[in-house]
Amino acid sequence: MLAEYIGVAQLNDLISRQAELVEKVSLSELQRLLQLLVPLDSVDEPEVSVCLKFRCPEGAGVPPVLAVKIDGELGLECQRCLRPMVWSPGVDTELVLQMPGRSPDESYDQVDHIEVTEQGLELRELIEDELVSAIPFSPRHSEQCEVVSLTVEEEAEDESTHKPFTGLADLLKDGQSEN
Repeated sequence: MLAEYIGVAQLNDLISRQAELVEKVSLSELQRLLQLLVPLDSVDEPEVSVCLKFRCPEGAGVPPVLAVKIDGELGLECQRCLRPMVWSPGVDTELVLQMPGRSPDESYDQVDHIEVTEQGLELRELIEDELVSAIPFSPRHSEQCEVVSLTVEEEAEDESTHKPFTGLADLLKDGQSEN
């Protein structure tokens, strides 16, 4: 089980050792992400594999880097056929760690940063943020799937079953005849 936080002292140790953490994270721990997904029949307990590599590039004053890789099989709703589909996030990114007490380095403006607070680095939030940002805007099956649409007959059935103003004309006539 992945720790919720890595403290600053432990984080510095991981960076100096250029350590690698490999864990499985259950989606039940990532509530915001879980709300965006649909269940898959093929997966009982959905989880993702997370690999975090800490490194400190050579050179004085160069900030440490965290390489994040996340893989797994998650369920999204296809926007074409509205059925569940398997989505593999394939997150592979590098983040510059802005350690507490250090000012941001302007030479790294074009690189993704993550600020480490006095409490440390919140891992679950980091993983969840990376997965949420990787979700496609309009997920669709890679192969052609059937587009869901109402036929004219289905639309006619819908109109006949729900007519909220059916008796309004009669009520207006009755109201006018009383005046």
